[in-house]
Amino acid sequence: MNHVLITGAAGNLGLTVTKMFLKNNWSVTALTKDSIESNVLESAFKDFSQDLTIYNCDVTNEEQVKQIFELLHLRHISAIVHLVGGISAGQPINETPLVVFEEMISINTTSTFLLLSQGIEHFKTNEIQGSIITIGAKDNYHQSKNRSAYAASKAAVQSLTLTASEEGKEYGIRANIILPGIIRTPANLAWAENGEESKWTDPKSIANTIFYLATPVSKGITGTVIEMYGQLPA
Repeated sequence: MNHVLITGAAGNLGLTVTKMFLKNNWSVTALTKDSIESNVLESAFKDFSQDLTIYNCDVTNEEQVKQIFELLHLRHISAIVHLVGGISAGQPINETPLVVFEEMISINTTSTFLLLSQGIEHFKTNEIQGSIITIGAKDNYHQSKNRSAYAASKAAVQSLTLTASEEGKEYGIRANIILPGIIRTPANLAWAENGEESKWTDPKSIANTIFYLATPVSKGITGTVIEMYGQLPA
């Protein structure tokens, strides 16, 4: 059975992605922030309990991430899907506190660095031609006002992912990044106005793309930036 590691599995996008893998008969190791998120996953996927393993892990903490990969050593995961991330916006650069910038770097960039570092080591050690998928943002290419810290941290995620792709090629390790626009999740729908949500990015579309990138059928795809900004006009 194929085995995937998913971070942020209890989030709005994470639930959709986790469901995609479980329904396609993959074994899933899901990383959650705390017991509350773990309970959400257990409740959502109680019919897949035999294929779902859940660990609480602070993915910005090097020792905790290392411990997870030590636990996974003999399970030979073949794909890593890194969905953990956060956004803080609303202030121009000159009014953005350093602590906000540091928070964005921690949750978005540091977490990605640790997952890439440990993930590549896992693939190399076990001679697995694995796949890594990360999540950037539309802001990587199309910056907006009052989102400087977020945009910078997500741009760094893209740089790390593409570097991992170059360094992994000789080992058959692939790394790709998806840049979504606003994702049509329940949290975002709560503030949508005038039907704008109809043009937002469908989480199922992202999940389908992630699943494709995780499977061997996409073994020729690496170092790719996939822009998923929303629905195209009919």
